[in-house]
Amino acid sequence: IYLKIFDPQSLAVYGQVFRLVDPLVMVSSVFSTVAYAKFSNFNLRKREVKVKPFIYMMLMYVLLSSISYYIVLSIIGEWFVLPTSHFQTFVLGFLCIAGIKCLNGALTAILQSQGLYKIGLYVSLCCICLALPLMYMLIKFYQAPGAIYSIIIIESLSFILLSASVLLLPNRLIKTSR
Repeated sequence: IYLKIFDPQSLAVYGQVFRLVDPLVMVSSVFSTVAYAKFSNFNLRKREVKVKPFIYMMLMYVLLSSISYYIVLSIIGEWFVLPTSHFQTFVLGFLCIAGIKCLNGALTAILQSQGLYKIGLYVSLCCICLALPLMYMLIKFYQAPGAIYSIIIIESLSFILLSASVLLLPNRLIKTSR
């Protein structure tokens, strides 16, 4: 359904830019694995360890790598991508998406390390229910950039819900099985 709406050139560039930015998320998955291993040894409700320094480290990784990627892709990215007027929109959009996904992966790992699988399930269900109508609407009005806008909105919502869950955990507002 969505493919009929896209200009073929924009669709191709969308895929190309996605592949250029994808390693940013792959590298951050290591942090999520480390977060799960580290925080599963502690009960965060008892404040045995602080989560915020880890989140700040992830935030710094996202900022520094996104700025670096943006500079590199702005200089040489158009050599590897088909010409389009949406190139900068795609690069900025995918860097936002990648950054938010990196943070979401770390937050999800922290919650799962505490046995809070249902929170991730509820956040995912909420995002899926909102994603389909939002994507359809934004793609219809903005074409390929609309897909990026919708993903940014959904990933941001996921980030807000996951962050709230992690930050409320030490305050004992979320029950755990530990």
